[in-house]
Amino acid sequence: MAAEELELLRNRLREQEEQVRKAAQAGLGLLNQQVELQSQLDEQRVEMTKTIEALEQDKYSLQRELDLKTQMLEFLQSDYETFKKQQKQTLDEHQEHLERSHNMALSELHNKVELHNVTNKQQSHLQTPFLCGDSTFLFISCQMVFVCYCKICHFLLTSCVV
Repeated sequence: MAAEELELLRNRLREQEEQVRKAAQAGLGLLNQQVELQSQLDEQRVEMTKTIEALEQDKYSLQRELDLKTQMLEFLQSDYETFKKQQKQTLDEHQEHLERSHNMALSELHNKVELHNVTNKQQSHLQTPFLCGDSTFLFISCQMVFVCYCKICHFLLTSCVV
């Protein structure tokens, strides 16, 4: 019986050794898997870090570009407003000058007509309309003054006839 018991114990020992060996292999396999997964995790972490850094750099570059374009837009708007004010001022000055010139010419013409009316009451006036392009001119001729009046732009031309 001792031999049978010894054989039984040896078989149990072998089975337990086999189970320990299988458990060690399984543990070693799990350890290898864990090392492989940790390696993949580290690689993904490095890739994610690089991607995040690239995105941060792109974000910084785009923000700088946006800032520069915003400054440029503000400068151009300011420049435009300044130019617009200058043009309006120039236009207003030009219009005032034209109005003064027109009023002076009209006054001068009026004075010449009055002078002529006073000195030549008997003289009859000859009025002849004349078409030239898009303008209609009315010519008034007297003994001393020749007047041309444009009905479209209200421009007066005068000359003295000697």
